Amino acid sequence: MTNKKYFPLTKEELKELVNNLDIYLGDIDTSRMFDMSSLFQNSLRKKFDGIETWNTSNVLNMERMFESSFINKPLNFDTSNVKNMEYMFADCYLFNQPINFNTSKVKNMKNMFSNCYFFNQNLNWDTSNVKNMSYMFENCHSFNQPLNWDTSNVENMSYMFRGCHSFNQPLDWDTTNLTDTYSMFSGCRSFNQPLNWDTTNVEDMSYMFEYCHSFNQPLNWDTSNVENMSLMFYYCHSFNQPLNWDTSNVEDMSKMFEYCYSFNQPLDWDTSNVEDMSDMFENCHSFNQPLNWDTSNVENMAGMFKNCHSFNQPLDWDTSNVKDMNFMFCECSAFNQPLDWDTTNVENMEYMFWNCKELEYEMNFKMPYNKTKNMFHGCILLSNEEEDNETKHSKEWFNDQKEIDEIPLLKFKIIENDDDDEN
Repeated sequence: MTNKKYFPLTKEELKELVNNLDIYLGDIDTSRMFDMSSLFQNSLRKKFDGIETWNTSNVLNMERMFESSFINKPLNFDTSNVKNMEYMFADCYLFNQPINFNTSKVKNMKNMFSNCYFFNQNLNWDTSNVKNMSYMFENCHSFNQPLNWDTSNVENMSYMFRGCHSFNQPLDWDTTNLTDTYSMFSGCRSFNQPLNWDTTNVEDMSYMFEYCHSFNQPLNWDTSNVENMSLMFYYCHSFNQPLNWDTSNVEDMSKMFEYCYSFNQPLDWDTSNVEDMSDMFENCHSFNQPLNWDTSNVENMAGMFKNCHSFNQPLDWDTSNVKDMNFMFCECSAFNQPLDWDTTNVENMEYMFWNCKELEYEMNFKMPYNKTKNMFHGCILLSNEEEDNETKHSKEWFNDQKEIDEIPLLKFKIIENDDDDEN
């Protein structure tokens, strides 16, 4: 520390000063500064003594101010005029200090604390003007503080708490203007709080509760504008709540309930616009509900019920546009339903009924043989009194290493498409 004082007039001059590790920060007069964005970004400085004396009353922008720095001091800045705090403490891995900020004018808090692994401080802030909170606490593994905030203007909360393993606080928020909740709670292993939210304007809920192992709360939401629900409850082991939702605009439900071991609720949904249902119920071991759905636009059903050990429901579906059914009922050990489906456009049925040990119903599918590898492997009840010329293909379907004359005759036919050449 010296008696010399510094009076920078521009951000460039200020940055040159703070990059000089021999200069004591308390000797810098910052009263003329309007922009402190990226000031300490990737800085090698480890001593921030004196920064608490800075005059920041005129600063408008603190975007990336401390990003990837070694800052770990209490900060009592005058932030009454700051509008942008985006990435302010991003990647400050060690940072965990009280922050007494006036945030009444801040509009952007995107990634503000992302990857602050140890951060866990109270934030009694005015957030009434904030529009973007996406990624705000991403990977804040320790964070678990009450957030009694005004979120009435927030539009984007995507990734907001992603990877917040400890977070489990009530969020009684106004979400009237919220449009994006993509991956919002992904990896929040402890989170299990009621969410009585207005989701009228939300369009994307994909990955929202991914890996929320504890989450099991009612969700009485308006989902009429949602287009994407893929992976929404992926690995939600505990989740088992009714979902009386308007899904008329949803296009993607792929992996929506994958690994929801407990889930077994009726789904009386409008699925007329859904195009992708691949892996939707994969590993839903308890699921066994009627699905009277309009599937006329679905193109992908691959793995849809894979490992659904309890599932055994009639499926009177329009499958005329489906292209992929591989692994669809793989390991559905209880499944035994007739499927009078139009499979004209299906390109892949490999492993479709793998180990469906109860399956004994006739399936008349229009499908080339070279797309049905191992289709009925382990379907031990399939048999018929009538022999036909399809028997020669049974070894491919079963893949059980038996001689052809040892394999039971089949109670189903794979009918060659006229335009397909047999390989």
